Amino acid sequence: MTAERRVVVFLRSPVASETQKRQETVLARIEALKESGSISDFAVRHWKRLAELEADDSVLPSLAEMDAWAAARDVTLEPAFDRHERSSGYTGRRDEVVTLPVVCVTVLDGDDLLGVYPHVCPKGCRTVADCLDELESEPTALGSA
Repeated sequence: MTAERRVVVFLRSPVASETQKRQETVLARIEALKESGSISDFAVRHWKRLAELEADDSVLPSLAEMDAWAAARDVTLEPAFDRHERSSGYTGRRDEVVTLPVVCVTVLDGDDLLGVYPHVCPKGCRTVADCLDELESEPTALGSA
């Protein structure tokens, strides 16, 4: 294991109780990864259902960094990150927003973003469970799309 390998898990809230149970299962697996030494640390961040793409994003990694990671590997974060325009009939304002997934896991090695899950690559959909399975079985292999 690389000493700086860490995970940031993003959880959407509020969510229904069954979805919250799924989120808790992911957190338990990540805690076990830290205890086993497969990762050096993890952080939990909460986000709402929608994010404005122009908004200041102080969460690391940011949506822009996740997009850059995906573009560099010729993968897509959609449909889990659903980008669309919205408009307000009341204010007349139009903007682009992204519907955020219920659970997202990013894997970093130091400051280098190694993976964003879920994503879709040429081999198909790579889920949060796939990421955790890889980290549990062979943590140093993670990083390819």
